[in-house]
Amino acid sequence: METVKLRIALIDDIMHGKCSLPDIPLIESAALQFRKVLELVAFGSLVANEKVYRTVHADFAKEWNAKKLLAKLGKLNLDFYPIPVKQVQPEKPGMLLRHEKVTQGYLSKKTFIDAYQQCSELIHTTNPYSKKSHFDPKVYSKTFFEWRNEIVSLLNLHELRLYNDPGMAVCSMNAGGTNQVQVYRFAPPSSSTGVKP
Repeated sequence: METVKLRIALIDDIMHGKCSLPDIPLIESAALQFRKVLELVAFGSLVANEKVYRTVHADFAKEWNAKKLLAKLGKLNLDFYPIPVKQVQPEKPGMLLRHEKVTQGYLSKKTFIDAYQQCSELIHTTNPYSKKSHFDPKVYSKTFFEWRNEIVSLLNLHELRLYNDPGMAVCSMNAGGTNQVQVYRFAPPSSSTGVKP
């Protein structure tokens, strides 16, 4: 996840004009970084579900296509995809923080697949005989800003549900305001509610 943050920072530099490239190579460079971020998200899910994935797919170490990987993971664990959440302060003193699901503005599985496909097309040279029209850099500039914000919203604070595990893991991209990635492991909830910071 630290690498995700580095690549998002590079995407920010590209999109804010800090890289002196013409429009088309600039868009292609951003697309490459987005694709790598998406691959990191997919491989993060693979690592979290390695045990069950390994039992079904012996060649898991050779997996490279994030779109196919997501499809395979979804067949093994319906809840493999990161669940974006936000911390909610308790209503009464002494109660624990709780998590509330983020319901919009994050990168959905569908948008993930669409973004992965579009980035894959952008980083390869278009066949001169293809009927696809050449891309408009202005269109992708707007799309990239949306993807960037949705990825950050997805990963900023997210829960991970592991296969056949009643507990969960929580990943914070800015643990305690330190700008460090931290993963917390939680046992199944008891009678008390909420999540400790």
